[in-house]
Amino acid sequence: MVHFYSWVLMISAGLIIYCYFIYPLIVLLLARLFPRPVRKADETPMATILIPAHNEAEIIRRKIENTLALDYPPGRMEVLLISDGSDDGTEGIAARCAGPGMTVIAFPERRGKLRALLDALPRAKGDILVFSDASGMLRPNALREMASNFSDPRVGCVCGYYKSAALEQKRAAGELIYWDYEFAIKRAESRFSTLLGATGAMYAVRREVFVPPDPDTINDDFVIPALVTLRGFRTVLEEDAVVDDCDPQMGNFKSRVRVAAGNWQQLFFLGGLISPRRPLVCWQFVSHKLLRMVAPLLMLMALVSMLAVAPGPAVGLILLMSLPAIPWRRGSGGAVRAALGKFIEGNAASLCGMAIFFLRPRTLKWS
Repeated sequence: MVHFYSWVLMISAGLIIYCYFIYPLIVLLLARLFPRPVRKADETPMATILIPAHNEAEIIRRKIENTLALDYPPGRMEVLLISDGSDDGTEGIAARCAGPGMTVIAFPERRGKLRALLDALPRAKGDILVFSDASGMLRPNALREMASNFSDPRVGCVCGYYKSAALEQKRAAGELIYWDYEFAIKRAESRFSTLLGATGAMYAVRREVFVPPDPDTINDDFVIPALVTLRGFRTVLEEDAVVDDCDPQMGNFKSRVRVAAGNWQQLFFLGGLISPRRPLVCWQFVSHKLLRMVAPLLMLMALVSMLAVAPGPAVGLILLMSLPAIPWRRGSGGAVRAALGKFIEGNAASLCGMAIFFLRPRTLKWS
């Protein structure tokens, strides 16, 4: 029996180490050895910016002013502000702030962000579709930088570079470390292959390769770019297209649980990502996404096996994992404790999301 637990421990611990440490190192190496530069050009295709909103009265004026101030040629950009059953005056504020090339589309009932977007899409005239959350404030050159990537016919989707003013103001060290780590991986994946998902605060899709996802999709900012990838096009990261997200709820436990549940949902929507016909994409999806989805189970397996094989070190590991909850003096290993705390919190949210998806799937809704 001890022999069995030893094997379980080695396999589960090995997979955890692989997905969080070895895979990132491999993609960083591949990006350096086999880069695939995007052939950019200073072109400005017709762009439609779609902004879904539900009860965003506090921020919608700022978002509209920010969008209309983008450095993009007049007549080459239109804005569709899509109100999903707002009842706080969002639509009225948007109508008063609307400028040239902007249309406010108001749906009387709230049905969810993606349903509203899909219903509004027939009104879009752009060659590229730019999806941007109401809380995402775009830098003036963001749209122009993203558009330049579409000069490369292999590019079907472009992801903006995410920054969070809300997290920086809260000094949420753990969340900021997570995003630095995640974008290091995304940057490397983009350089040698493709991203499989994007950042909901801002991403753009070539209109002709856009595939409408299932209206009940939770993580649309992953599924839409992934569907582009399944059509044989690349999704790339444009680091000069910066979006500052002002959402104060970004990264909280509840939102992470919903995203984790959506990860399991998209596994059934995007079975083609595991196809051997696309070995590189399959490897990326399994390594970057699938193994992280099952990581909480792997950790529990490793911990139980370790208790059976080596109880002393197992207790030490449990004590180590409790460090984030200990009140230390300010400045004492703050970054390390924050990163460890975010790692534990993220996997706890992943476990909760998994349970909700399989046990209470009807409660899932992303609005």
